[in-house]
Amino acid sequence: MSRTGVMTTVVLLLRFATHLYFAHRIQPLVRAPWGRRISVGVMGLVALLPLMEWAVSVWLPSWGSIGSLVIQFEGALFLIGCIMHALWRVVMSLPQTTRARIEDAQSHQAHEARGQEPSEPEASTLTRREATTALALAGTYGAPGLLLGYGTVVGRLDYRIEELIVPMVGLPKELEGYTLCQISDVHTGPLVGPRELARGFELLKRVRPDLIVVTGDVVDHDARYADMFARMLTDCPARDGHVAIMGNHDHYAGVEEVRTRLRNGGVRVLHNQHWVVQAEAQGGLALVGLDDPMGGHGGGGPDAARALMGLAPDVPRVMLQHRPDLFDALSLHAPLQLSGHTHGGQVSFGVFNPASMLFKYVRGKYQRGTSTLYVNRGFGVVGVPARLDSPPEITKIVLVSA
Repeated sequence: MSRTGVMTTVVLLLRFATHLYFAHRIQPLVRAPWGRRISVGVMGLVALLPLMEWAVSVWLPSWGSIGSLVIQFEGALFLIGCIMHALWRVVMSLPQTTRARIEDAQSHQAHEARGQEPSEPEASTLTRREATTALALAGTYGAPGLLLGYGTVVGRLDYRIEELIVPMVGLPKELEGYTLCQISDVHTGPLVGPRELARGFELLKRVRPDLIVVTGDVVDHDARYADMFARMLTDCPARDGHVAIMGNHDHYAGVEEVRTRLRNGGVRVLHNQHWVVQAEAQGGLALVGLDDPMGGHGGGGPDAARALMGLAPDVPRVMLQHRPDLFDALSLHAPLQLSGHTHGGQVSFGVFNPASMLFKYVRGKYQRGTSTLYVNRGFGVVGVPARLDSPPEITKIVLVSA
């Protein structure tokens, strides 16, 4: 099994164990026997979600949209469960002496209401150990919920423009300073709609690049959202237009329909083919767009030989491929590859980024010989509807002569 396969299995087991843990902790909190049976049943079904997603990806790859919905439902449920569990633990961590104080105060008020002399409550104090225990429990269970809550409300909408200057051998003088804007992994759908697109695209409009490229996962699981995306994307000015390639989620949604809707909306879609921009400028600049490996399940998939067919070898080129892990194989074909797919980790913790255990290339710039790979952090979200230490990105790429 490959390194990625091993880490995917580990993550699957961790997700499964997390759901079982929540089921174990929630079950005693329900007093009625029938309520316990229901809670265990529900949490048991939730625990099976990772296994269901894995089974769909292995045996029914064409049903990938179900896997996408499963992981998003699972992520939202985990976020809600984490917060609710934290609140419950805070309440349950109150020491007995504190609860006794509350009961004494309620008894005092009841006696006063009846005109009786209240009895003197027993003295009780909150020890340092009890206070430390309460704070530790609140922090342990509350921190994940608070962080993910911040990532949901603020982090996923914190759009950033990253700038990259790429020297390119053979770039015509007329194209010196040519500017590309890259967005990736938009996942247009229920979690990324008109509000999110308008907010992010407002930054894109300010750049006014020569060309805008989209490196896959235009939609999340419903091809119909491609209409809205194309309409709002083409409203962003770019002298040479708008180009897109397909990602794995576009295949889940129905890749032929996604392509058709994008093309009808004015977006050029490259499917294992190239397009020469500014051809009159001493040969111009070639964009080489490859299909996603998910297309291999339907007889497609990336085909560099087909995409490069008929292209003069001295024309500078930019490779567009959704998945960055193909860089090692494609680096000989182009001095620059633009990719996405990883979301930059989406949820990471400073120096520790869990995505680095799954992917060789996670985010930012990488070099292999004379070839450069840039991995965009993505625009939208998938799974947990949050971003932490991985803000959504619009990449401004300026090409200069090497």
